[in-house]
Amino acid sequence: MELFQINDLKASRVKKVKRLSVGKLGSNLEKDIQELFESNLEELLGIKHVASEHIIKDDNGDIVERVDTLGQDKNKTLCIIEFKRGSGDEAHGQIQSYQATIESNILAFKYSCIDKGIEIENIDCKSPRALIFAEKYSSGIINRAKKSKIELWTYRIYSKDILYIHRVDKNEDKSSTQSKTRSKKPNASPKKRKSYSIKNHLAGTDKQIGKLFRKFRDKILGLENVNEEARQRYIAYKVSTNITDIVVQKRELKIYLNVKRGGLKVSRRLIRDVRDVSGVGHYGNGDYEVTVREESDLEKFFPFILQSYDINKAKVKAKKSKK
Repeated sequence: MELFQINDLKASRVKKVKRLSVGKLGSNLEKDIQELFESNLEELLGIKHVASEHIIKDDNGDIVERVDTLGQDKNKTLCIIEFKRGSGDEAHGQIQSYQATIESNILAFKYSCIDKGIEIENIDCKSPRALIFAEKYSSGIINRAKKSKIELWTYRIYSKDILYIHRVDKNEDKSSTQSKTRSKKPNASPKKRKSYSIKNHLAGTDKQIGKLFRKFRDKILGLENVNEEARQRYIAYKVSTNITDIVVQKRELKIYLNVKRGGLKVSRRLIRDVRDVSGVGHYGNGDYEVTVREESDLEKFFPFILQSYDINKAKVKAKKSKK
């Protein structure tokens, strides 16, 4: 998007700001971008500002998420908003997690708001509206956003105190795909698939989480015929088909069990530790999620991985016997 200023029938390009001093329009800090939007939410989006840097806790009082901005739109629907400098790809997974946490713990979320004096009673929290503001996104994330109903917005800050915002997940990806198709050369060699490694996934995580991951990894790979494959968003463990996928985060592991809803046996003692994600978007395969934060979780949750292993191994065996 190019902006031009007209003066006496002469057009001059309005330049995008690269850096201004902190606190002014054009700051390189996410915090200042967030402050700019929060001060103008109703004017820009018709959303009323409710809270900033809101902490979401689980039933035990432990902090599980921290949301940049909470708002309320004209339909009285809760809005979750994240801001990023540069690419917004990483925020897609984050905001999906925020949505899922609120949807599965609405009462706890409302209490966390009431404790801070936030008026939440008349806001619909059942299906929160999720918005990300960033400077760019990959085409893959734009396609995912369409399926997950997450709103992707880009922003540009120009000189002359001009802010430009544009929603990209509705129509931009289609046109960009078409232009790529037209410009493709007949003899162009196919793009090489990018490879990922365990090291990529562990980069930037806490040492404790790295140790926990390796312990789970060793136990899983100790099972017969299990292979490991590092994908872009998760690490897959499979026997022909995936049995479990691990998403490595900075302070925890999200483990997804490739079992259909209703197929996992969970004791009453652990029923609150296993989350049904069949109705929400998430990385990895399967309808169940467990969150690992400490060493005792290995003994607690590994039996679920064994269940998934047995279920999927039986499926593979059944397919082979039909051939």
